[in-house]
Amino acid sequence: RTQGKNKEITMTIPYKNFGFKKEGDLHEFLEGLSPDIFVETGTDKARTIIFLLSLHTHFKKIHSIELQEDRQAFNSQYLPSQITAAKEQAPEWEEPDIDLHIGPSQEVLPEILQNITTPTVFFLDAHHSGEGSGGEEYSLEEIIENELHTILTHTVPNHPIIVDDVNQDFAETRLLKIFKQHNALSSYHLHLTEEATEEGRASWPWGDELFSNLTRKDKLLICIPKKSQ
Repeated sequence: RTQGKNKEITMTIPYKNFGFKKEGDLHEFLEGLSPDIFVETGTDKARTIIFLLSLHTHFKKIHSIELQEDRQAFNSQYLPSQITAAKEQAPEWEEPDIDLHIGPSQEVLPEILQNITTPTVFFLDAHHSGEGSGGEEYSLEEIIENELHTILTHTVPNHPIIVDDVNQDFAETRLLKIFKQHNALSSYHLHLTEEATEEGRASWPWGDELFSNLTRKDKLLICIPKKSQ
């Protein structure tokens, strides 16, 4: 591992686009977390949900927030077939209960958190990421900062958090500052993945489509409570 500018954030070697060293690390990472609830901001075309289904993860409940109503309507029609396919591959696997929410994350996320009483895995990806993704009127920085504030001030402390589409400077300045403001830095290990590779992009189930509109050198900030390691 190499160090970033701030010693509080470590840089990790990438596997595909999730920042893991070898195949299987992502599944092992998710399965190593005790929460059985997964909350995603930014459903888009439900790629993350489909990926979780393909891994047959242990999550019993998945919440996913999408700004665009038409996309969420499509997802609600499309996902049952993906659940069926995953179930056919692993008949003993218990499929999760999936709730698809519509609206801006800054409004919907607090509503979801009102009913959460145990540690939960959060994947933050609600920000605009290209033509047709929605959210053009909101800045990436403001959305992520608002979501982190909401999670870090929740009555349940130390939720595992994964933040998508961040660069090193943003992570090591503004996001690090948020953790410090909420006295949460001592409770988390923060890992910033290396930039995604062309090989990694091609290895996703949906190929390179996900990245066709991106111009940034995006990374993931993985925030894991110290007691989870």
